[in-house]
Amino acid sequence: MRTKIITIFSLISIFLINPMFGSSNLYRIIKDEKSRNIKRSVDVRLKRRVSTDQLRSIAKQIKSADRKSYQRTFISYFLPDPIFDTDTWANSHLTAGFFDNDAWASSNFTPDLEIHIYDLNLIEYNNLINSAIDIDQKNLIGQWFELFGSMSRISTLYKKGVKTYFYCQYADGSKQKTEVKIIKTTRGIKFSENINNYFGEYYVINGNKELESWNLNGLFAKCSLLKK
Repeated sequence: MRTKIITIFSLISIFLINPMFGSSNLYRIIKDEKSRNIKRSVDVRLKRRVSTDQLRSIAKQIKSADRKSYQRTFISYFLPDPIFDTDTWANSHLTAGFFDNDAWASSNFTPDLEIHIYDLNLIEYNNLINSAIDIDQKNLIGQWFELFGSMSRISTLYKKGVKTYFYCQYADGSKQKTEVKIIKTTRGIKFSENINNYFGEYYVINGNKELESWNLNGLFAKCSLLKK
């Protein structure tokens, strides 16, 4: 009887931790480090942004899945990896040295549960996506979601008559429209905003229709087309 109870408990623990099972397919644990009974540090890769209530539920699942008790448990949440998690509908990748290694949120038991979201929360994110300007397909060149923390934005390149415009909508509700000149290069379509361009910044739409951001130091960000 005791053996059966232990086996059932083990199966429940696997169910809670393994993202291939049940409701926990919203995430997968990518690191789990423990220091005696003092501290446990867990890194979690989310399939997508989730609500605060979902973060709370995931945190409690992860904490309760370990039978051992710790004085403090720190859980960091990372958004889908734009290289490996290709099923996401909008990817934005920043090269090393920018925001790509930063956690989107954390839920820490010290010992009470505290939740912090460092980037756009689910509501802010959805509001930004839903605010994307509608452009007739024959005039639309491309539309992308650019992930820059609190400065995240929807960027739209489109034609109107003989002119081309780059229209940016930010998470705080601000907007900016700039006329740009398009140049065809071997890498793709190149353009720049040409305002306060102190760092030589420009954009390239590559062969995969990804929007690349460049400056004097080279490529520093890349994002895929927005799919609403």
